Amino acid sequence: MRHTVNMSARYALLLLMVVAVLGCKGSTPPVTFYTLTPMSVIQDGGSGQASLKDVLIGIGPLKFPKILDRPQIVTRPAPGRLDLAEFKRWGGFLKEDFLSVMAENMTALLGTDQVVVYPWPGGLNPSVRIEFDVHQFDGKLGDSVVLNVSWILKTAEKTDNTHLKRSTIVQAVSGPDFDALVAAKSKTLEKLSRMIIDEMKNVI
Repeated sequence: MRHTVNMSARYALLLLMVVAVLGCKGSTPPVTFYTLTPMSVIQDGGSGQASLKDVLIGIGPLKFPKILDRPQIVTRPAPGRLDLAEFKRWGGFLKEDFLSVMAENMTALLGTDQVVVYPWPGGLNPSVRIEFDVHQFDGKLGDSVVLNVSWILKTAEKTDNTHLKRSTIVQAVSGPDFDALVAAKSKTLEKLSRMIIDEMKNVI
């Protein structure tokens, strides 16, 4: 009788261990949230950009591919294949992050506070507007990020003064994780900001 009780206890303990192991394997990993970040260092605009400091600059609007307009971070592990990271997500909306970081970068590079994000606050009418149409903004973990974007620079005073550009920026990813991937995405926006300012200096 005692042998039967001991065997039953052992089976019960074994069953509890199996359930515990299965429970651990089936647990959902925590979600990590990310955000794009603006330049960390304020740059000296220099004499070539002094004429832009008093110009009201509008950033936006922005068009995004549907595949990117979602909470999950999208990666491209191979040509023709996209992965959605269910547990690696944007802390807000990627479109809003994009415009906000571009505005912060332009503010830092120009040394001005005359930069606003679409829709324009308080009925403001920017003298210069930069609109974006993003075709690709993804990358491969541990490899590189690609930003392929068309952008239009418009001036309010001259309706015919419109400049259409297309930029493809490839930025190396410094590590194998999503932290490095998102940091590389932010770096592509810094490079795009510099390109736009160079164009503005030529047309304003």
